[in-house]
Amino acid sequence: MIAALKEFRSSPRGFVEAYYCEATRDDGLLAACVEGPLYEWWEAGRISVDVNEVATWLGKLSADGETSSWADGTRIY
Repeated sequence: MIAALKEFRSSPRGFVEAYYCEATRDDGLLAACVEGPLYEWWEAGRISVDVNEVATWLGKLSADGETSSWADGTRIY
């Protein structure tokens, strides 16, 4: 994978997209967010994400028992 990512040195945007794709393969919560609300928002034409909307989505997952609760030290920026 590292060798493949080095091919993106001349294309920062391509690197970001490839890295993001690889990160979703390793992080189930990130993948769920991409497949769920982020994709829906993109389909609706949105080009930005509000951290509070993602926090609300995560809170609902936690309340529904689909993920563990946030740690006390977790902060939203």
